Amino acid sequence: MIFKITHTTTYDYADSVSLSHHLLRLRPRELPHQRCLGHEVRIEPKPAVAEQHFDYFGNAVTFVTIEGRAQNTDGEIRERSVGDASAACLLPAETPAWETVREFSRGRQIGQALDASEFIFDSPLIQTADDFGVYAAPSFPKGRPIFDAVLDLTARIHHDFKFDPKATTLATPLEEVFKNRRGVCQDFAQLEIACLRSLGLPARYVSGYLETRSAARQSSVDRSRRITRVGFVLLLRPRLD
Repeated sequence: MIFKITHTTTYDYADSVSLSHHLLRLRPRELPHQRCLGHEVRIEPKPAVAEQHFDYFGNAVTFVTIEGRAQNTDGEIRERSVGDASAACLLPAETPAWETVREFSRGRQIGQALDASEFIFDSPLIQTADDFGVYAAPSFPKGRPIFDAVLDLTARIHHDFKFDPKATTLATPLEEVFKNRRGVCQDFAQLEIACLRSLGLPARYVSGYLETRSAARQSSVDRSRRITRVGFVLLLRPRLD
């Protein structure tokens, strides 16, 4: 299936701006199930600097510097990508037990286990805590398949937390989100990652677009779980409103 995506970001400042810097991470990744057929970036006013590189995680990044006194800066990114619809469907019951995944990530620091192990540790916005582990524990009884357990945890967060765009900001601590049971997509993604890491399971999230059956199209946050012999599993969380 071929997707054509148009992304437009518009800046409208109250005062003139003499210098601005931007990082663009919008080029589709080259993955086994996805390839980029074309990518175009148009920026007005024309940037003085536009340099490309790949970041630590393999994302294509464009660093842009815009100089000169301008009140409005319009940026537009057009891209096309192909998704491989023939990918096999992952059955939750056929995935390994969650304890197996935890031990695999802990004890074998080579190959996929090494790649996954860095996502066990705390990160700037997500710190593990006993409370998160206790909350997640009912979804992870002994021997339960990892994907089945993660889906159950996702459903519980969906049920227990309310989508409220006024409840949090980018700076709201995760502990506050957990206490108040309110937040937005990013908060819930970070909460689930904290729950999984608090159980010793590697987890991360990525940003992207969701193609839905409805007419509305929206970007959201998805989580990815790396598990042995399965790879990254994307758990898509739509907005809760």
